Amino acid sequence: MSPPDITPAGDRLIEATRRPPSGLVIQRLRTALNTHEIYPSIVYARGVPRLVISGNLTVWTNHVGTVIYWGTDPDKEPAGQAPSSDLIKAAQKIAEQVYTNSATP
Repeated sequence: MSPPDITPAGDRLIEATRRPPSGLVIQRLRTALNTHEIYPSIVYARGVPRLVISGNLTVWTNHVGTVIYWGTDPDKEPAGQAPSSDLIKAAQKIAEQVYTNSATP
């Protein structure tokens, strides 16, 4: 049974069901990246949620949130990708990219 719309629980349910799948994946990935001591910002460029880790690395998903991409610019070829079904592995790959980029002069 769903809570009625007029309760706080009902409001949270409505908000959760309205959020696009890509937004949920981005939020969960952000939490997974925190375990690697990476604290990205969520931005909504052209209505699409993205994680901005640095000036050189942005993370985004396809519109249904099944694939995570990362690279310098979502309008260019991504540097890497991973299925969103394994957020832990995706976070690890992105963390490796971050640490590799920060080690290069």
